[in-house]
Amino acid sequence: MARLDDILESLIDPAAGDFSAELARYVLGMRFSEERAAQYQTLVEKNQSGTLTAAEREELEAFVTANTMLMILKSKARRSLVERPSAA
Repeated sequence: MARLDDILESLIDPAAGDFSAELARYVLGMRFSEERAAQYQTLVEKNQSGTLTAAEREELEAFVTANTMLMILKSKARRSLVERPSAA
């Protein structure tokens, strides 16, 4: 069975540094808002203490999925800037 990380990596292909410099810099600047980051942290803490509700577990899973995708995109963005230094 394929894992979500593997599926996203095959879709995005972070090893191919083919983002434009403009897109790479945009992606590298992407972050959760302070409010969302705090919400994520709260869910992580509740998960660690074993007090997550079913709805909160779904929300945490959505955050993890979004964060995984963002990490893969940022990897591709960094690779793109390294492979195209004149455009950086």
